[in-house]
Amino acid sequence: MKKRLLLLVFLALIPLVEAVAATPPKAGASCSKLGLTSNYLGKKFTCIKNGKKLVWDSGKSIQSVPPKSQPSNPTPSPTASPISSPATPSNPVPTISQNPLLNFVANYGVKQKISSVTYAPPSVSSDEIEKCKVKQAGSDGTKSGFPAPTPLYKATGTVTWALIPVDFVDLKGEENFMKRAQSQMQAASEWADNTSEGKLKIEWKVHDKWIRLPGSSKEYAIPISDNKGFASLTQQSVWLKVVTEADKYFDFTGIQAVQFILPAGQTIIEYGIKGNNGYEVVRNYVTGEGTHIDFFSIPSTFNDELNSGRNYWSWWMYHYMVGLGVAKYGGSKIATPLHSYLIQGSTEGERELGGWIRFLVGWMSDDRVYCKTFSNLSKLEITLVPLVDNKTQGIKLAVFPITDKKALVLESRRVTKFSCTTNTERNGVLAYVYDSNLGHEEEYFKAISPSGRSVESYSCFASPTIDFLLHEGDKIIYEGITVEVLAHGDYDQVRVSRES
Repeated sequence: MKKRLLLLVFLALIPLVEAVAATPPKAGASCSKLGLTSNYLGKKFTCIKNGKKLVWDSGKSIQSVPPKSQPSNPTPSPTASPISSPATPSNPVPTISQNPLLNFVANYGVKQKISSVTYAPPSVSSDEIEKCKVKQAGSDGTKSGFPAPTPLYKATGTVTWALIPVDFVDLKGEENFMKRAQSQMQAASEWADNTSEGKLKIEWKVHDKWIRLPGSSKEYAIPISDNKGFASLTQQSVWLKVVTEADKYFDFTGIQAVQFILPAGQTIIEYGIKGNNGYEVVRNYVTGEGTHIDFFSIPSTFNDELNSGRNYWSWWMYHYMVGLGVAKYGGSKIATPLHSYLIQGSTEGERELGGWIRFLVGWMSDDRVYCKTFSNLSKLEITLVPLVDNKTQGIKLAVFPITDKKALVLESRRVTKFSCTTNTERNGVLAYVYDSNLGHEEEYFKAISPSGRSVESYSCFASPTIDFLLHEGDKIIYEGITVEVLAHGDYDQVRVSRES
């Protein structure tokens, strides 16, 4: 009887969760986090402080850039659409809610045990943080270790990205492209803001009409077999044609990156192309306003049912991180065990930038990192703040160098609105070993987890994986170091000890 009652209560709560996630911002209504932004019906709302309360402001129109001149064959101007409904396996567009920690309870079959955990400082003081900045053993330009890589463009501050739709005389764009673009733009902006702890903010300018490219669509065809990346002369030629035509109509003043989109369902460009100013052909292009483009993309059939619901926004951020010097994990076409846990490994899956990489690129400050070398480690208890929680001051990353080339790393993970889901609720502690001998397109992280777990599929276009996370009561041993999760709740309480 009690089980039946609990089930009825649970089912009754599901629409309430969805209602919260779908509630649009409204001027004067309460909001949850100072500085939080939300796009709705063509306006960008910001959470501000009014006296002692947090409320939405009156909103600012998302800027559409007036064309320098009209295309010879313009299509009707689109209008902005509300953000789509919560993610499902057939439509895994991220739900944009006011709470970045919101778990989509209805999607899970296996929930983790939750206890009351209050944040407490580590029981033993940290070593000097420099001892945990493990140096990269190789000299590859895209790096997995310290010193921090030199980015090709801004890693912090406010950057302005352009969204420009382009179509063809024989393949016209749909009337309202913002229906599929708006939530993607917002997700990219929110992911960057949350992941960087407010250090990187993306603002947008949108061209509100399709720009008609000269010639027929087949002149721009790039089959998936053209797998040379942007080193391909065909891909470089398409980029030049598209940006040159767009330059006639769009004001590129102040633009750092441009994301072009093609008509929905097109199959002319089968996978999509992307590039940054590390390539000469991009670096040498100067717009009519004297602007150099740092980063661009022309996605394929992403975000539609023809390509299993892949998203623009995570593809943008994956390749943006590469330009910040972050090493790809395992290669874009190799499904390694930890691949789907890292956005530098897969654009779909957890869509998370791990704590080590945040630390490396400066998006996680040194005071968020606990350091203890192997020789100084005996026994300690540490409370980890989840990576996604930017409100709580405290430790997010624990690093235990074992040698000058390897370190055991601990971080606290939570399912967020950016994540795909699995049958198991993936909230807990991720323990992994960083190996600085490895770098670009190699497995420089390896997860350490309990044995006997089954492989699970994601609700999106991601490689199936096991649940690598440590949950309450789980324990692992690596190189004489024992890691045990004592309690899991808002934070994770962990005991770490070394055999003497």
